[in-house]
Amino acid sequence: MGFSDYQIAKAVGKGEEEIRKTRAEWKVEPKVKQIDTLAGEWPAVTNYLYLTYNAEEDDVEFSNRPDKVLLLGAGGFRIGVSVEFDWSTVLTKDALERRYGEVVMMNYNPETVSTDWDVSRKLYFDEITSRG
Repeated sequence: MGFSDYQIAKAVGKGEEEIRKTRAEWKVEPKVKQIDTLAGEWPAVTNYLYLTYNAEEDDVEFSNRPDKVLLLGAGGFRIGVSVEFDWSTVLTKDALERRYGEVVMMNYNPETVSTDWDVSRKLYFDEITSRG
């Protein structure tokens, strides 16, 4: 239902590590799903991805390349300024791709698609927070 380990731990009066351990024991693991850009009318194969616990299998294949890089996007910006920050992320991705084999982007800003919708093989729409 979208609750973080921190939120669950706080609600049940336990530590985050205990929640993670229980989740691992119960094999409750996040799965990678593709965002359906065609509203279910036809099968959609996109590079737009998100993590969820509300699934039984991943929609994508994972490589075993040792030279993978995760590139964090600039995050949320108001309309009118985000394109420049997203474009700098795209340029960074291009440079990293010349040095490393695979670059995966993560950015929770939906405006990201205005500049790099077709540049990244995998684009995760997710956020990274220290507490949730």
